[in-house]
Amino acid sequence: MDVLSKIKNHRYDSKKTYPTRQIFQTTKVCEHCGSKYKDRDAEERYVQAKIEFRDDEWKLINQLKEDLFVEAKITNNPKAQKLWDIAWQHGHASGFTEVYNYFYEYLDLIK
Repeated sequence: MDVLSKIKNHRYDSKKTYPTRQIFQTTKVCEHCGSKYKDRDAEERYVQAKIEFRDDEWKLINQLKEDLFVEAKITNNPKAQKLWDIAWQHGHASGFTEVYNYFYEYLDLIK
């Protein structure tokens, strides 16, 4: 399967949902007496969940980059990383399809 098909089939999308503070409630209610108390571990779990989400996201981005290099046959090209940097800079705000488009638009410059 080519890279564009993988993008369209969401192969590079994280399966994890982005963690929000609301998921990690800082106030809990005691089962026995009904009084409220602060969950001291909630903030730590929230931060850890964000780290895990970002790690997963970067893993998928790096996989996209690697797949593009292989598909374009530029894995040993010393300018491949620069091409990726330019494509990422111009396209990532609009999604992986735009990164793909910029990558192939500028590919001839390094071949």
